[in-house]
Amino acid sequence: MTAPDIPIRAMAQADLPAVQALHLDSWRHSYAGLMDDAFLDGPVVDEMAGRWRALPSKDDVALVAEQAGEIVALALVFATHPEGPLLESLHVRSDQQGKGVGRRLVSATTAELAARGYDTLWLEVIAGNRAARTIYAKWGGVESWPFKDVIAGQEVSAVKVRWSSLTPLIALG
Repeated sequence: MTAPDIPIRAMAQADLPAVQALHLDSWRHSYAGLMDDAFLDGPVVDEMAGRWRALPSKDDVALVAEQAGEIVALALVFATHPEGPLLESLHVRSDQQGKGVGRRLVSATTAELAARGYDTLWLEVIAGNRAARTIYAKWGGVESWPFKDVIAGQEVSAVKVRWSSLTPLIALG
């Protein structure tokens, strides 16, 4: 199945256990060596449980992609963030990476933002996450200088990535 065949829909309350598991697996895979191993082996479970206790606000954009009835990717944008819409989470199951699932999900997410009247997007990414940074640059994101940030109590070097227009992201789909 190619990415264009993967259904994308709004996240539902019943999706939260699968979303939490996907987010947890993604952090453990993507942040190995970038965050403390002891944190990724244990306390991150509580962090994810807290994040996915309930659906995000109705003001947020929360979408999932499915394959064969299983959630394989998630995107969450805090649309009303003071700095503009923040792509807080974009996670694709490791066996689906490189197949266009994330690209399609970002396209759908930004199309929803545009329909609500927004035209910008930003995110933070751990500076050492070269794979994500490469994708964001390919999608036209502009990076800030690295800065120190705290993610789930862990100090990391991070960069902000910004898009001054949603048009190129919508076109990814």
